[in-house]
Amino acid sequence: MRVRTQSRWSAAAAVVLIGMLAAGCTGGSDPAEAGATKSNAATGASSSPTPSASTTTLDAIVAPSPPSDAASPTAGSAQDTATYFLQLYPYVYWTGDLAEWDRLAAPTCIYCSKTRDDVSRLTDAGHRVTGGAIEITDAQSDEVEAGALFSVFVHFSEAPSQELDGSGAAVAASEGGRFTGLVAMRWTGADWSVDAVDVSSIS
Repeated sequence: MRVRTQSRWSAAAAVVLIGMLAAGCTGGSDPAEAGATKSNAATGASSSPTPSASTTTLDAIVAPSPPSDAASPTAGSAQDTATYFLQLYPYVYWTGDLAEWDRLAAPTCIYCSKTRDDVSRLTDAGHRVTGGAIEITDAQSDEVEAGALFSVFVHFSEAPSQELDGSGAAVAASEGGRFTGLVAMRWTGADWSVDAVDVSSIS
């Protein structure tokens, strides 16, 4: 992945970010919603899940490694932290562990809170999600407000996933897909905060 601090995209991203932050955060099209596995994380095109009495073996999700250069208000640091946050997405669904997600998510980020609520719903129901690994294929970051606000535009793919009930039976499934994401990253003076996320499906 490359950090591009000068691009035509920067000006457009700045305008979008202003709108995103004014709204608190935007839902967009959630990767899982597009396949209907994680039902409430965000708005977007969805298909009806097909419950099944059996499951398909899917890749296990492991905790992504935190970025090594996250302690500075630079475009590169913002990009690394934003991509790390997106890679936490399948991990929190797999494990129910929201510690890192909550550490980075701003209280005003609607996308972040919807994801948290959906993970809690699954946990309370005794369900879990398997598969759904996210692979970042490209990323660009730009400084929107000097030393404070950065935009990160990401292309990524999501692997197929399933929601399993307490018995291990599949109750919903997603084929995965390809997506773009725009993440608003704010430097608080000591750490990063994810202020807003907007995800769109690539048809």
